[in-house]
Amino acid sequence: MDEIASPAGSHSGIKAVPATGAFDAAAQGVKSTLADVRSQKIRVRSSDVTVKRVLRISTLLKYIQEGTVRHTTELGMGRDMTLDKGLLWVITQQQMTVKRLPGYDEEIMLRTWPGEQLHLFFPRYTSIVDQDSHEIVTSKTLWVLMDEKTRRPVFPRKYGVAIEGVSKPGDFPLPRVMVPGIQDTLLMKKECTALFSECDINGHMNNSEYFDLFDDMMQGSTDTAALQVPCEISAEYIDEIPYKSHYLAELYRLEKGFLLQGSSSGKDLFRIRLEPGR
Repeated sequence: MDEIASPAGSHSGIKAVPATGAFDAAAQGVKSTLADVRSQKIRVRSSDVTVKRVLRISTLLKYIQEGTVRHTTELGMGRDMTLDKGLLWVITQQQMTVKRLPGYDEEIMLRTWPGEQLHLFFPRYTSIVDQDSHEIVTSKTLWVLMDEKTRRPVFPRKYGVAIEGVSKPGDFPLPRVMVPGIQDTLLMKKECTALFSECDINGHMNNSEYFDLFDDMMQGSTDTAALQVPCEISAEYIDEIPYKSHYLAELYRLEKGFLLQGSSSGKDLFRIRLEPGR
């Protein structure tokens, strides 16, 4: 489970630009007014890439999260409506299609816009295009508001939090990520501890760190290689992993792709499924 409570300091290499009302999302049933779509240019830094000089998937998630939070603030639902009232933005589910990962020093355009609110859930779309106007990443994410003290979801309208958006029929809610089956092969188990460097402003492991763990475990398994693209990623963040807490990470080979599962004392914490894309 991931929380982004307030916009972080400006990411070096990220520059906001005016959104375009002609954005292709309009053809997908999504509003395309200036208020609904936020665009920003991102220059991929050397610290954002792997040894293969392509963007880390964990950093890709951070780009998406930051763009979402900044747009939410611009739409009037920033920290004065949430964090300052003891409310935290939390990601519960995500689906991504990664056709290509941008490389070092490449400039990309990230566009993000809200879907139609679903009671507790705030859907969010993100699209990333390269300088040739090719869409290389798409993402659909479900966010909720959580009470900072109780760590439980809250009804947003009780606090005056509402974000208008339009979703394409059938996009939400997102499907659950299935648990490993008897036909799946366990490749590796790893006892882990949520490290200080992995935890965010709210004192628990940021969900983007799960993807670095995924990459490291796949590299460490003799049966696999690093995360490959193009790929389809489905992630479910079930419960948080507080700083210093212990959990078990298990990597499985599926009929198609791989699954990383995190658990503690028999309770599932997260599941991430990666399948080959087209």
